[in-house]
Amino acid sequence: MTTKKGIIFLLFFIFFQLNFALAQNELSLEGKRGVTVITHGFAAGGNLSEEWINFAKAVRKRAGKGSVFINHPETGLWEAVDDQNTNNKEDEIIFIYDWAWASDNLRSGYLDACADHLFAALLNPPKELNLNHTTALLEKPLHLIGHSRGAILLNILAHKIGWYFKASPQIRIEQFTLIDPHPAGPMGDCDLPGILGLCPPPKDYESKDISLNLPRCVIRADNYFRQDGVYEDLITNKNFGPYDGISVSGLRDCNFQLNDESLTYGSSTMGGAHASIATRWYYGTIDFENEYNHPIVESWYVEDDKFPAMGPRQKTGYFYSRLGGGIMPEPVLEEDKIEAVMPQNLLFNGDFKVERTLWKGKIPGWEGNGAAGEAKLSPQKYGDELAIRLERPKFNILKKSIHFRQHSLSYFPENIEDFTYEIQLEYEVKNKTKGNNSLKVSFFFPDNTEEIILKEINLSETKTDFKTVYIPTNPKMLGKVGAIRISLEGEDNNCMIDVKSVRLLKVAK
Repeated sequence: MTTKKGIIFLLFFIFFQLNFALAQNELSLEGKRGVTVITHGFAAGGNLSEEWINFAKAVRKRAGKGSVFINHPETGLWEAVDDQNTNNKEDEIIFIYDWAWASDNLRSGYLDACADHLFAALLNPPKELNLNHTTALLEKPLHLIGHSRGAILLNILAHKIGWYFKASPQIRIEQFTLIDPHPAGPMGDCDLPGILGLCPPPKDYESKDISLNLPRCVIRADNYFRQDGVYEDLITNKNFGPYDGISVSGLRDCNFQLNDESLTYGSSTMGGAHASIATRWYYGTIDFENEYNHPIVESWYVEDDKFPAMGPRQKTGYFYSRLGGGIMPEPVLEEDKIEAVMPQNLLFNGDFKVERTLWKGKIPGWEGNGAAGEAKLSPQKYGDELAIRLERPKFNILKKSIHFRQHSLSYFPENIEDFTYEIQLEYEVKNKTKGNNSLKVSFFFPDNTEEIILKEINLSETKTDFKTVYIPTNPKMLGKVGAIRISLEGEDNNCMIDVKSVRLLKVAK
């Protein structure tokens, strides 16, 4: 009898301790504020749906108070979405990243360019927050939430955080929430880091045939995905573009495969279940009152006679988050994570190898997000390499700024260990010139308040073959966000030059 009482007491004690631990975990999450970054996926027509703005506002509402910012697609700077921000750096800070204008381009490079810019934007906090150093946002508890290709974009962002700040243990991603992550085959997403297996997979594939491995800087993750057996089905008898999501390695019970038929029921014809899973099903787990009237189907969360429930609504999805009131996911298994991959180009597309089809002036990394200038790719090809042509025509009736091109805002890392950085510039004078012209390489801060002239090269010479010059970086630009500009200065005398590369190189001291 004593033994039986002892066992009962022991079980009761264990039960009490477990519940106490869970309660402590919930209490430790309560009031813990940080940064939430939200990204959408493919946006047909290049327009951001208002549902995504509401998504970000719902997170602010769930936090009790905070600030919501959205990037301006042209300037690349953060702007408040409304007048409800507290602008208090101790409250939750929410960023909705608008890359709609680039997401629908059927060409590789735009996802990478936008990930490069988002990384820089997070290192250039909104002035309203009065944060006093570049990495202030990344040092806060960080929650990434990405849908479809937006989840793949955030995975590239995670690699950048892991690679640039591998020596900073306080800079980590506390949680990465992936919602139907979809590496798009036509856009070259299958070649990005961490994607394992067949990409894109064949028809009637199994979930194990394709998956995603996260970088080591990600501590926790939860994934919500659904599949209908056709990875990139353009048109079905139900809807248009119901692309499949993929699983994520090492998440154990937090790799949630949702019921595709249930999600399809009540979904719009555009995007089907793939579109509904983010701004409707997952959104419904954030905003229980549905303040913004998103088309939410109650049978998604409550069992009925037609489909199994994917809920209950208050205990799934956002429930497993820092502000959701539930238990955070277990850390991702270390053996399923990979080392952060070094970016191929420290200045994305500095060699102009990625261009946008049909629109020759559109070049990933050199348009939008703080980019400027109208200089286009040279009509002359150099093997498989391309170049930007800078011109100073005698007559420029339309007054186009074809004499310069400015890169999107990027992060220029500090010198680390035994390495420093320099800019490699390759250029060729295309015609004989009379007068004074020069090729100028400058660095502009995000608000254009200060310009650093890195190099000015005199061009009073006859036509030459390509020359390569190496330009030391200015200490004032290192560890900062800014944009590189190449410009042809001087007289309007029909001078033309082709610039084949503007690369940022990591070199030994």
